Amino acid sequence: MTKPGDIPDWLLRVIQTACASFEAGMYCRIGWGVLFGVDGWEAWIYPTRVEIVGGENDGEELLPSHRTVNLSSITALFDEPPEVDWCHCPDEIAEVSIDGQVQGHELWLHVQEEPPEDQKATMRFDVNAGTHEDINPIDEEEA
Repeated sequence: MTKPGDIPDWLLRVIQTACASFEAGMYCRIGWGVLFGVDGWEAWIYPTRVEIVGGENDGEELLPSHRTVNLSSITALFDEPPEVDWCHCPDEIAEVSIDGQVQGHELWLHVQEEPPEDQKATMRFDVNAGTHEDINPIDEEEA
């Protein structure tokens, strides 16, 4: 993945807007990553897992059950209406793929239903106390 200092301002604004357009519950953060390739920039956003403490799901890392994305606010950032596709294939994370140009730059944005398998929980929720805390703080490749 690309480090934040290497990411242009226009792309950071797209990522911030895309993350703000993703609703996944009050105890869920939105993670992200970017790469620069032969065909331009490629970016991913996704909900992160929450570690449960107490109750019947103690120790499990769960995704929020309700996830919505305002795609109109994301596609409005593109210079012209982008190509938008839904992909739900076996053995792959379901996603909406948005491909087009932003400020003259090629961008392929993946809005994913869940995080990559190796992504750890970023918050811990104690069901008995009703409290939450940050864990595995979101690093430079997440928002």
